[in-house]
Amino acid sequence: MDADDIRALRDASLTIGQLLARWGQRVRDDIAVPRISRDLAAAGLTTWPDFARGPLTTVVRVVPLPEPGARAAEEPGSDPADDEPGLDPADDERDAVEAAPAEAPARSTADAGDPSAPGRPAPPERPVPSGQPQPQPQPQQPPQQPPPRPGQPGQPPRPGQLDGTPPDGGRRRARRRRKGVASGQPGADADGAAPWVAMKVGHLPSAKGGVSSVPSGTPLARVTTLMLKRGYSQVLVLDGSSNLRGAVTWRSIATMQGSRRQHTLENATDPDVESVQVTDDLLATLPRITERGFVIVWRDGRVCGIVTTADLATAYDRLAHPYFLIGEIERRLRRCLGPRFGIEDLRAVNPDATSVSNLMFGEYLKLLRTPGQWAKLSWATVDHHQFLHDLDEVRRIRNEIMHFDPRPLTDRQKEHLRQFCGVLKGMDPY
Repeated sequence: MDADDIRALRDASLTIGQLLARWGQRVRDDIAVPRISRDLAAAGLTTWPDFARGPLTTVVRVVPLPEPGARAAEEPGSDPADDEPGLDPADDERDAVEAAPAEAPARSTADAGDPSAPGRPAPPERPVPSGQPQPQPQPQQPPQQPPPRPGQPGQPPRPGQLDGTPPDGGRRRARRRRKGVASGQPGADADGAAPWVAMKVGHLPSAKGGVSSVPSGTPLARVTTLMLKRGYSQVLVLDGSSNLRGAVTWRSIATMQGSRRQHTLENATDPDVESVQVTDDLLATLPRITERGFVIVWRDGRVCGIVTTADLATAYDRLAHPYFLIGEIERRLRRCLGPRFGIEDLRAVNPDATSVSNLMFGEYLKLLRTPGQWAKLSWATVDHHQFLHDLDEVRRIRNEIMHFDPRPLTDRQKEHLRQFCGVLKGMDPY
């Protein structure tokens, strides 16, 4: 969606699923939510309630962003910081405790007969016999009040109240800053150096995809038939879900045959197998996978998957091919722009630029946005508006790759990269 389409959503009411569909998304994840939030914020908009929470059938309304420091007075009891992405749910629980009204102090036994004690009716007066002096009424003590909370009259304000900042919002913003999430900016700068998320073993689909295994005592011929039938290089010998005996591989079978031992599952099982946790760093695990050919993946004390060198090759192709395409697009784009734009043009979009290689995709868009700058390319056969639209989509795909989404790009995204690269090849065929 372009900026005009996003601004047109102001005051619109739609379900969360319909909102995601406007951005071509079907589910909320760590890519879609920051992207939609960023695009809405750039247009001065947000949603109420927050689209990052609740079922997809929840109806949200696209509303203007609140002014800095202002509370969301439109909805009773609301706090804008409560629904911002990036907050730990435990933070909300702590805030709820902090915001709860202070309870009245526990009453002592001395209050039991005090008619002035709050919440107790005064006892009935007992008659006094005639001739006896009437008791003088004692001056009533003011009822004991709970100590005033910070920010109430008689107490110094909390930090931030002097400048109009909501008292609880300051703590939330401080926590967001410590977590690396700035207020109103769910994620890194769209065109800056995107933060790399550490790739875990669990990011590979096969790591949590289950395993084919056989229990102890299975005839070896049945195991080898299974390996031949399904093209397996190894089969685990597993009793239950956690008692791992080892693995049968073609290498372990050959070793058994070479030693002239009896052909049984026990003799063909290699007990020395590599095991990793689903949360282990993938890069640190690569040498073990390439050396042994596979590793067993564990989660919560149970075997949950297996990662082989073939899985690494598949993941590399899935991640690297789009990455290389984007690299080719950028190199061709720089080669086309470099001879036609001077240093003054470049510094108009990046004050620190010394060459076109200093620009990023968002700055290419700014550089080519005006018809005068576009005319410098002399690309009469390329539509200006369509080129900018396609280049912006490349920028978005590039950001998804650099943020690392364990799921592959869609076929449409891959085809877009290939087609845009083809346009540049037409303008720069060498």
